[in-house]
Amino acid sequence: MSNGKPRGKSGSEPGSPPPAEVLVWVFLAVAAAATIYFLLREPEDGPAVLDRAMAQARVLALAAALFGAVPGTWHILTRRGDRNLFAMAVLFNIILASYWTLRFALVP
Repeated sequence: MSNGKPRGKSGSEPGSPPPAEVLVWVFLAVAAAATIYFLLREPEDGPAVLDRAMAQARVLALAAALFGAVPGTWHILTRRGDRNLFAMAVLFNIILASYWTLRFALVP
């Protein structure tokens, strides 16, 4: 039975964003925070000495960026486009995921 309230396409309230959009923004925030933490603690000169916190930060940054990029891209492709800010968040997740993938591949 319906309670008389109109619902959006995703079945949620009309003003609330879809769950995929919320997840993409959360993962972008986590990936950006972990990336900033790693880059601020990394020494400017010489080889990077990874302590446990820095190693966890770079793994967290890669995982969060991937978890934000994949469902966000899928959401955009299935809906044939989306709002501009959401698409920008997905793009930044893809950029961070690419950066960390290359960093893992090229820098020990």
